[in-house]
Amino acid sequence: MRKIYYPALFIVLLIGIAIFATGMTVNISECSADRWICNYFNRIEWEALCAGLFGLAGGLIVIIAARQQIETMNSHQADQVNQPLEVTLSVTKSAREQAQSLIAALTKAETSIADESNTGGKLIDLEGDIYDIAQTFMHTCDHLEKLLEYHGVKSFDFSTYNAIKLAAQKSYVVSLFGFANSVNELRSQAATIRMAAAKTNSNLETAIAALENQIAVTRERYGCG
Repeated sequence: MRKIYYPALFIVLLIGIAIFATGMTVNISECSADRWICNYFNRIEWEALCAGLFGLAGGLIVIIAARQQIETMNSHQADQVNQPLEVTLSVTKSAREQAQSLIAALTKAETSIADESNTGGKLIDLEGDIYDIAQTFMHTCDHLEKLLEYHGVKSFDFSTYNAIKLAAQKSYVVSLFGFANSVNELRSQAATIRMAAAKTNSNLETAIAALENQIAVTRERYGCG
């Protein structure tokens, strides 16, 4: 709407200035009385015409100011509604980055699993970063679950709620800390956890898309999309 008002205001002001300049510069007294153009200019109420146009411009300015105030209020309301969504989106993106780091660390750990002579062990001992990544990832998933529990359906729509709930699953990560009795078991464990982490990464991508869509829909609903 603002795109319409600004050109209209510019045109009205331009016409008003042009009329005012014409009335000031045209020397009516030097025109011949028998010329129709002189009679026409003599009959024009320049002051009234300019006053009307500038009054219209003033009205447009008031409308623009009111529209800006409404847009500011709507934007503020949209930000308030979206605040829990924005926080959850940030946490979900962090979880996605950690899931991707976990996948990379597991892939690296799999290459560290030696031959059949290896007696097994713990995956977290094969790659130093896995422990920290796993701990951080589980903490982030806990945070997501708490956000979901606190805000629930009052902030998230059905599809967003389910997407976040699915993405926050982390139970498989506990297997990282378990002991494998053989190298085959260790390999199987690493592959299973890596595939689960990849599935989680996909679920996190879905949750991020759902959150971004709900945020965009909310802003559009308040006229500030």
